[in-house]
Amino acid sequence: MGAFEKTSGEFAAQVYIAAVNWDLPEFEIGYFADVDHEGKGYVTEAVQAVLASLLCQAGARRVRLQTDETNRRSLGVAERCGFTLEGRPRETKRKPDGTTCDDLIFGLLKREFEADNPQKFPST
Repeated sequence: MGAFEKTSGEFAAQVYIAAVNWDLPEFEIGYFADVDHEGKGYVTEAVQAVLASLLCQAGARRVRLQTDETNRRSLGVAERCGFTLEGRPRETKRKPDGTTCDDLIFGLLKREFEADNPQKFPST
């Protein structure tokens, strides 16, 4: 899913969605921002829209994302969108300088998203 700057129409970011477990159902998301649009909230806004779509309309029970511990912007997106840190596989990536870093695995449950966004879930 592409995210575009409203006034100029320029590409700003992308969010991808992958099915992890159709029986649950569970999805994984990933994202990146165009270098000229980093740090401006486009990824957070796009992830929030994707979460609403997956959890409110597509029937997802949980969504997860994964990032390395050094990606501060990605960690901020996870935090702002309400994800919970669920795991930390150690030394899973080698950096260009030869050091290693950990992966961080985050999850968000439908009930957590619903509690934080009641306006998206009309009463029945």
